[in-house]
Amino acid sequence: DGNCGFRAIAVSIGKPEKYWPDIQKIIYNELCIRKSHYVQLFLEKEKEYNEILYITQWEGGPCSKDHWMSMPSFGYAIANAFQRPVHYFSKYTSLTFLPDNTPLNRNASIVFAYILERQHFIAIKLKPNVPVPPIMNGWEDICSEQSKLWKNLFVERIAHFKKGYEENVIICKKKIWNSII
Repeated sequence: DGNCGFRAIAVSIGKPEKYWPDIQKIIYNELCIRKSHYVQLFLEKEKEYNEILYITQWEGGPCSKDHWMSMPSFGYAIANAFQRPVHYFSKYTSLTFLPDNTPLNRNASIVFAYILERQHFIAIKLKPNVPVPPIMNGWEDICSEQSKLWKNLFVERIAHFKKGYEENVIICKKKIWNSII
């Protein structure tokens, strides 16, 4: 119904899917409270801020594509609103978003993926210590001193993710090269 991104977040934090309107409200409040922070953070500044604020204002039922959650735009707002890491996976872009104004805590990560072929977000449960995607570029430039400790939790797991990614790229290049020959 177009609300699957917010449903995936709800499931990822241990709530039922029907909790998705509350997820939107929590993100909306985060965006409003720290408006100047997000306007500066977004590449398209005020325009992008207004677009994601608009998305979080959908109330009830199926929605059109202009109200679908979009990534990576929502990444930091989700991490900050729920004070926990976000690991996002997709076919073309996989990223980790860390809270930029929250001290280290024991909140479990929010983990979800976007299935491009189905245009659908799903919640994922990761096994302990599995590889996770790299942290969004520029996080260290915007985070508070108290938030910098978050990175230490994921350094090794990100290194394993990058190593696996590089190995897959090499395998794909070999397959392409062999098919040309």
